Amino acid sequence: MCTVSFVKKDNGEVILTSNRDEKTHRATLPPQDYSIGAKKVAFPKDEIAGGTWIALGDDGTFCCLLNGAFEKHNSKGNYRRSRGQIVLDVFRSPTVDDFINKIDLDNVEPFTLIIYQSATQKLNLLVWDEKEKHISDLDINEPHFWGSATLYTKEFTDVRRKQFFEHLKNDKEEQSIFQKHSSTKEEGGFVLNNRDGIETVSVTQIILTELKGSMNYFVLDEKSKTKITKEWKKELL
Repeated sequence: MCTVSFVKKDNGEVILTSNRDEKTHRATLPPQDYSIGAKKVAFPKDEIAGGTWIALGDDGTFCCLLNGAFEKHNSKGNYRRSRGQIVLDVFRSPTVDDFINKIDLDNVEPFTLIIYQSATQKLNLLVWDEKEKHISDLDINEPHFWGSATLYTKEFTDVRRKQFFEHLKNDKEEQSIFQKHSSTKEEGGFVLNNRDGIETVSVTQIILTELKGSMNYFVLDEKSKTKITKEWKKELL
């Protein structure tokens, strides 16, 4: 949940890739489909809080969460709701706009939430800094890159962003982007080695075409892979 990139290829394919930098002992279930109201949503589940950091709905909507807002904050350690449940609230809401405008974030720890809707090809960014919501509509035709403010300084993320954009000049294929996210610093990638018990434990990549989407989940130390594919009607686009 701590290093994320968004790329739209010239053929219209959308690729979001997310590194989960977390305590290695934190138990996580691989992604599967869950029912949220009338919706089917695929996501890996955090066994502690029951939420997630990344999810793909059966209508081509996906969300991805990073811990922190604009800068590192002091955690109070006792919040009203888990941020992982906020991700699922997107799918509990009638529409994404309804979620963004009405979600109650009082006493929720700061976060950054990326939301993409295939139906409208709209990319939203919601940043909660513990005081107010900061909402942006992002250009889907431009690449985007984020690093968690709780782990990385703005300067460090800016350096990585520049490296990633340089990489895209030569190769925008999903395999190449995945390789960049799943390689170590020594290999020119974004994997976090052990830092006070936190490291990159998994890489998740969501790939959307005009009529279908897939979630590819890779656990680094186990070398295990899980893939879920969804299809939707062209009218939704």
